[in-house]
Amino acid sequence: MIEFVQKNRCRFLAALSFLCAFAVFCFIHYSDGDDAIFDEAAHSMDFVTYLKTRYLTWTGRMGGEALVYCVFRFGGIWFWRVANAVMLTLLPVGILSLVYKSLSNEKPAPFRSMVIAFFGFLLMDIMTFGHACIWVNGSILYMWCAVACIFALRPVADAVFKTGDFSKKQFYYAVPLTLFAAMSIEQFAMVLVGFLAVGIVALLRRKEFVPKMLVVQLAVAVVALVVSAAAPGNSFRTATEMETWVPAEYALLSVPEHLFITLQWLVSSFANELRLFFVAIWLLGILLPSIAPKLKIAAGVFAVAALLPYLHVNLFADMGLGYIDPAFPIDHLPSFALMTVGNVFAMVWWIAATVFTAFYLRLLTNSLFPLFAFAGAILSECMMYFSPTIYASGERVYFVSCLLLLFIVLGLVQKLKSEKIRTAFVVAIVVFGVMNALSQVPIILSKI
Repeated sequence: MIEFVQKNRCRFLAALSFLCAFAVFCFIHYSDGDDAIFDEAAHSMDFVTYLKTRYLTWTGRMGGEALVYCVFRFGGIWFWRVANAVMLTLLPVGILSLVYKSLSNEKPAPFRSMVIAFFGFLLMDIMTFGHACIWVNGSILYMWCAVACIFALRPVADAVFKTGDFSKKQFYYAVPLTLFAAMSIEQFAMVLVGFLAVGIVALLRRKEFVPKMLVVQLAVAVVALVVSAAAPGNSFRTATEMETWVPAEYALLSVPEHLFITLQWLVSSFANELRLFFVAIWLLGILLPSIAPKLKIAAGVFAVAALLPYLHVNLFADMGLGYIDPAFPIDHLPSFALMTVGNVFAMVWWIAATVFTAFYLRLLTNSLFPLFAFAGAILSECMMYFSPTIYASGERVYFVSCLLLLFIVLGLVQKLKSEKIRTAFVVAIVVFGVMNALSQVPIILSKI
């Protein structure tokens, strides 16, 4: 029995994750906001009328909208509870499967990696996790689409990394999943387009055969993104959201001013909501022997500074956005003139930390894929430059960046040769995750 359990630890962990998630979701109901609106709309229109209305008057996210309609109209809350628990289990497993496909000489550590993958949820900000994974409507649009995106990338990963699993039959599910994900959330569409394009370019540079279906899959992703972006409802939604969420001066911002508030918001998210993923990357570099001692010291300094907010020391994290509550419209826009010296210092510090991390990742691995994923994590948030809900929607937007950074962490873990060091890192991730969750208990209790 002990031997059986040891051989099936990953399956037991996945099963335990599903059961725990389902137990939590049994206490979740439709919210009285968007969930109630979608529930009413789904029961008052037929499928085609609903999609046409949404496309013309609100959004081009037809993939996610179609799934939302089906869940609210035909599935119901109990279907969502079971399906969402499945998705919450498939998400880390799917990310880990892509990591394993990218391995060459590294020997995987399945159980330890599974623990890190599942505890990656606890490294997230609780509001990011809640809006993207626990809120009914948000989970369908974000987490379910994330799972679709991950499994849609399996064929290109098999082709590029020569796993031996590549097959034309994979496209029977990959192409529909690509269409669904690309027409759901713009960030996932860009991730799909980016990784598919990079994969095809990698094959061309190696002068290897490029499967026609990969080109078709990329074309589907691009067309889906264009059709979604061209929806007439997008302009109407943007105008409505500008009136609802931001003051009138938002429309009068110059390009430099607009770039500033986007950069400030982006860097602030790294310093607050995503900091533990950065800490994990820096810690892995410290544990790997290939990094020079001076760089390890710098990584250690950045890591300590990132953890100080848990001791209520916000010198390195406060960029002047603390007064903004995403649940309410803002009275005035942030600006450089309103920043204190401390705010400017924190912003410069985290810009330096971000640049350092990009350089750090290039030294940690011979592959450009981790660096490309890091760039994707940054660019996925930069897309909010075009949205007036940059502050209201930010918590959900961070989710894609979290997943890309988790992908990087899981890839770097495989480079740790010592079993003891791998175990020590897993323990560190568990401690960070529990610490992060406990520090946000007041927020959790306020939402119950």
